[in-house]
Amino acid sequence: MNFSNTQALETAKVSRLNQLMEEAQVKNYLANNPDFLVKNPQLLSHMELNHGCEQTTSLVERQIKVLRERNQFIQSQLIDMLQAAQSNETLLLQVNQFMLDILHTDNLQELCLKIVTSLKQDFNIDAAALALVGSFPSASPAQVFESAEEIKSLLNCQFPDSQPLCVRLEA
Repeated sequence: MNFSNTQALETAKVSRLNQLMEEAQVKNYLANNPDFLVKNPQLLSHMELNHGCEQTTSLVERQIKVLRERNQFIQSQLIDMLQAAQSNETLLLQVNQFMLDILHTDNLQELCLKIVTSLKQDFNIDAAALALVGSFPSASPAQVFESAEEIKSLLNCQFPDSQPLCVRLEA
């Protein structure tokens, strides 16, 4: 047996000894605190307790397993919903700030510039364009169109129901 095999065997023995010592500490603690699981019932949902017969599973054990799996699934869904709610709250705060910022503009030129730059910077949008329909003075970066028909012909009927779409693009 060479040195590295001997060292690996010794490391495995030390690891097993540490595990046995930790198990002994847990056993000792539970023996000295028999009401621990009564005071901490939430821990029972993470423990598996068998009746001793390895080949059989009682109905109660099976029901507990199913309930434990369902509980884990529901907890995962709850975490997903909380993350979505947090993301939505952040977005709502951004939109509110955006609205407040554009409400405090003094002229059309400043408004158009503020809208386009805020959309790009605050909402991390690669490109943004603003189109004004009607009789407006030039307000760069916005493009002014006399009628909506000009925009429709420019877009070549890209909108199926003649309405603009505002959606998140897929990756």
